Amino acid sequence: LGRSQRARVWDLVDRYQARLTSEGIWSGEQICMAAALAETARSWTGQRRYRHIVVDEAQDLSAVHWRLLRALCPETTDDLFIAGDNFQRIYRQPLRM
Repeated sequence: LGRSQRARVWDLVDRYQARLTSEGIWSGEQICMAAALAETARSWTGQRRYRHIVVDEAQDLSAVHWRLLRALCPETTDDLFIAGDNFQRIYRQPLRM
């Protein structure tokens, strides 16, 4: 996209976010981020919801999903079991790990 096209896209994004805010609506990503932040704060108390997490279809998760998962269990040698196949990705762009 050219400079003027990018400016139009960002204007649309800003208007979309302003409308969501004005109507008290959250997107799925905003809900996930709020949960990740709440769980991160909870983890500061030394409490975690889970000891281990199994993740299937990992190729369809975004960075905010990974942030939430990381906050849900303590970092140990067997904290996350992750299964995924990038050739089956249907929802998102690849996430570099």
